[in-house]
Amino acid sequence: MKIGIVGFGKVGIGLASVLREVGPCQYDIVGVDVSPQRWNVANENGFMVTDDYETLRGAGLIFVIVNTAFDEEYRYDNLLDALKQLHRISCPLVISSTCEPRFFAENSIRALYNPLFIRQGQIEHDIRHADLVLIGDDHDMADPLVGIYRALGTKNIRRMSIAGAAITKLAINTFLANKIAFANMVGDLCVASGIAPQDVLWAVGSDSRINPRYLEYGYGYGGPCLPIDTKAMQRALAAFSLCDALPRIIDLQNDFHLTFQVEHFVRTHTERHIDWNTLGYKENSYLLAHSQQLEMARRLASRGFHVVLHGPQTVLEDLFTIYGDIFSYESDHD
Repeated sequence: MKIGIVGFGKVGIGLASVLREVGPCQYDIVGVDVSPQRWNVANENGFMVTDDYETLRGAGLIFVIVNTAFDEEYRYDNLLDALKQLHRISCPLVISSTCEPRFFAENSIRALYNPLFIRQGQIEHDIRHADLVLIGDDHDMADPLVGIYRALGTKNIRRMSIAGAAITKLAINTFLANKIAFANMVGDLCVASGIAPQDVLWAVGSDSRINPRYLEYGYGYGGPCLPIDTKAMQRALAAFSLCDALPRIIDLQNDFHLTFQVEHFVRTHTERHIDWNTLGYKENSYLLAHSQQLEMARRLASRGFHVVLHGPQTVLEDLFTIYGDIFSYESDHD
């Protein structure tokens, strides 16, 4: 079967790479993207990607995985542009870009909704070994998509309405944000009490009603998903005049934790020179979106610490454009 993928960024090429492994020549993958740089990366990895939507004709299924997450909110210009181009191609469409429930309420779109649960740096692994696959289907056309996931060996496939899938996606990410914020709240209490946080959190997580995943002490949540999804959940609740206090408190607790980390660092470190190696929102990542690690470095610099950022030259150049000389910068070799 020919499969089209519109949006050949990290997620698109990750999905393509996983599908290519499923059975010998089972799927013929063709991609569309507006970025010539992405064409080159895709072509180097053996995929045909252009900006020509006509190459998608004859596909049995087309995934749309364009970026919708921008800063504090979801915006849908890229997605709507892609859907407009695909309108003339007769084929089931699968929207895998994250969308709020209001997007589907405000736009009459004949498509499946299949939001992906992935982590940066582990995209292919998370597609291959998904805990849950959500398929929103209001038009009874999900069977080919279910077949693909069955071929991947996915066990937990949930078919529901598109609105239900959109709410589920936000609910899961809001719950994960809550769990991280909760773990850090308990950890802050432990640190303030002179107790090792992980001893307590391991005990809490050993209760089968809770489980230990995402129950670790560290930086608050950041990145391109959880901070936006907690706010999207607030909007979804407010649209029905429902109380949105819980997701707002989760965000507030996340901010309180960062404040605690900064104050604790200031109290316990007399050395004013700091070499700062973690720039992205999680370890071994240079994705800067909502990075609590980078924000902590900024706050420490504002408190008089001499903070030296270490990282790839291209990343440091971007940071210098944003922050100027509040930091010193020391390049690692790219």
